Amino acid sequence: MVDQPYWDCIIATCSSPIRRLLLVLLQKTFPLFHWYNRLRLLLTVRKDEVVIVQKVLLPSWLLRKIKDRSALLLFDFDDAIFLPKFPGAARRFRLCTSLADGVILENNFNRRHVLPFNENILKITGPVDCRYYTPRADKPSGQCLGWLGSPSTEIYLSLIVEPLRRLLDEFPDAELLLVGATHKPFEHRRIRLVPWSLSAEKDSLTRMDIGLMPLKASDWERGKGGYKALVYMAMEIVPVVTPLEISAEIVEDGITGYHATDKEEWYERLKYLLNSPEQRRSMGRNARNRVLQNYSLEKAAEKLVAFVENLLYGKESSRRKCRTIAPPVSTSPRPCSSLSLDSPRRDLD
Repeated sequence: MVDQPYWDCIIATCSSPIRRLLLVLLQKTFPLFHWYNRLRLLLTVRKDEVVIVQKVLLPSWLLRKIKDRSALLLFDFDDAIFLPKFPGAARRFRLCTSLADGVILENNFNRRHVLPFNENILKITGPVDCRYYTPRADKPSGQCLGWLGSPSTEIYLSLIVEPLRRLLDEFPDAELLLVGATHKPFEHRRIRLVPWSLSAEKDSLTRMDIGLMPLKASDWERGKGGYKALVYMAMEIVPVVTPLEISAEIVEDGITGYHATDKEEWYERLKYLLNSPEQRRSMGRNARNRVLQNYSLEKAAEKLVAFVENLLYGKESSRRKCRTIAPPVSTSPRPCSSLSLDSPRRDLD
């Protein structure tokens, strides 16, 4: 789902008039591609396939058709797409989550909005490919403050302009590296903008010492998945985050990073880390270990497989009971109704 603010950002930041016109045309025709893919899925799905609908709020008739023709229908989302900022989102979200056999999400805030409609929930935060996001063994100690994002999220940097300006003025060797941003939050000769690409992202991350994740305290931000912080941590970059929902859960304050709730806290936390290279290295190692143990791609895959197997087992058991007048008593374990990344077979209710 590409929302209107994101389209506005990428069109407004395009310098070429021809490319801007092409982007506008693409925006207008984008729904046609959506419907083509949806109909193709409907015509090609098989009874032995598990279908995962990612973040797209499909109409109920289409979901019912897909569910009837597949082995399992899962709905996966990673933003608060049920909020009123999306027209008709609440009703469509209710239909999608209630019709799905199971729901995959990233944090407890989103989980609370799903529970009234579906109890089969898998919480997977991230995950991060720790084999790809690997820190440099020979990384020199520096004073690089880094941020990773996009044109639609760079607005959050305005929340910490004052502490960043003070720190760049106080530390002559400090620099601010912004990957994916199109505008500097303020003018300074040691602020560098890096256009996002996969290679540029990896190269820039190897230069960062401290990772920034400021957020507004609103429901949209509470629905976010914290992937930025996880990438920092996987690269042994110490994250400093606004502690909202999942970011407060991912980053252990004072152990794997720091929480900062106002401008003065941002200034104090960042100043301490800039002055403490040994503490940064220690916290960076702790941060990567936490990601490896809880948020890696391998850990998430294990949870996803267990979740799917439990749901398939439950559906097959229900079918057998419907076909049998007096079903025998089973001693097999009941399928779990809810799983989290922290424990593959724990019901969170």
